[in-house]
Amino acid sequence: MKTVTGIALAAALGMLTFTSAPPEAHAAKLQGPQEATVGDLPVTLAEEPYFIDPMKRAAAWPNPPPAEGEEPPLPGRVGEGPWRLYEGTFDAESCRSPRLSSDGTVLLSICRGLDPSRPGDEHVVLLQESRLHRYANPIAPLDVPGGATVDLSQDGNRFAVVIEEGGGRSIHIINLETRTDTRISGGWRSPGNPVLSPDVGAVAFTAEVAGRPAVVAVSIEDQKAWTAWHGGRRSRLAVFGVAAGGKRVLLSANRTTVDQLFLVDVGRNVYHDLSGDAGNVTSASLHESSEAAVFTATIGGACGVFWVDLQGRKAKDFVGSVDTCYANASLEETRRYVMYEVTKGEERTVQVYDRKKKKVKQEMPPTCQDATFSGDGRMTAARCQHNTWGWGIYLFLNPEE
Repeated sequence: MKTVTGIALAAALGMLTFTSAPPEAHAAKLQGPQEATVGDLPVTLAEEPYFIDPMKRAAAWPNPPPAEGEEPPLPGRVGEGPWRLYEGTFDAESCRSPRLSSDGTVLLSICRGLDPSRPGDEHVVLLQESRLHRYANPIAPLDVPGGATVDLSQDGNRFAVVIEEGGGRSIHIINLETRTDTRISGGWRSPGNPVLSPDVGAVAFTAEVAGRPAVVAVSIEDQKAWTAWHGGRRSRLAVFGVAAGGKRVLLSANRTTVDQLFLVDVGRNVYHDLSGDAGNVTSASLHESSEAAVFTATIGGACGVFWVDLQGRKAKDFVGSVDTCYANASLEETRRYVMYEVTKGEERTVQVYDRKKKKVKQEMPPTCQDATFSGDGRMTAARCQHNTWGWGIYLFLNPEE
């Protein structure tokens, strides 16, 4: 891989040149906050009881049981891993989009074929330590513009999902602790791409507002909703993060021809341009403090992974290449490790980068993609295929220092 340490981010990052200097030399000051156009929206929260739909395991857990006196590295797991989840209870070949709680005790994914009468439906499957169950309502199909995704809260107590009902789509937030299912509706249509805040209070998602693409933030606690971003009719929008209380939203939008990264503060009615208008942002992740972020972008014939310090108002590239590109960036709570996917043609490899040592700490098997961190950085879940273990979602214990 040819390393490039000077990927241009005109405007926000300034004009950087291709050199062989260390990546940290290429830091640039961010622009100051700019006025946003944040609007209030009506919102309705309809809460109903949530009834768990348990699944009977095909094998006992743990299997095999730990030896006497042996402490499993993870709840219900023995050995060094990786561990295949769901223990063959159903055909997990179609499972995708794994999500892990901060301590790795709760895992969520989307799987097809759990309803024999409707084999094409996809359902949310949850693994809570020793309990396996699914969300009974099928999620909205992926062929709907904006796509249907799910998100799991860091504490593992809540997840957000998009389902079809009443001739349209709506977002539901399920609280596994209080056993409630809350339907969120309001002044928008066709919601998708929900992202939960680190606390119990908020969710942000893409939607259609007044006939145009938009990003909506909802404070569950305050029962308020805002249009964090309102684009043109052909706008491409994506949500990557939302801060506690829903007051800050990390999103990408194309004001010109490229997808830029913005942090919108709906409370102060301002936004911060994090990527400038020269790069095309492909993924991003917001730290739970909302004071740091990481993103991937393509710039001309080069690609890079970038770090943003919002307190110091600086951005810099720390990984770059003209041979490969990057996607699916994620960040764990210590801010030290960054996970991203390296793509070269049809090849995709997941890497974990150590920002302190400035090198790749871990590389996942090449048959595993669609990976996610636990918040504490101890575990990784990924969708693996074409390997000797069998297809499905696997859990990996990340090596310690």
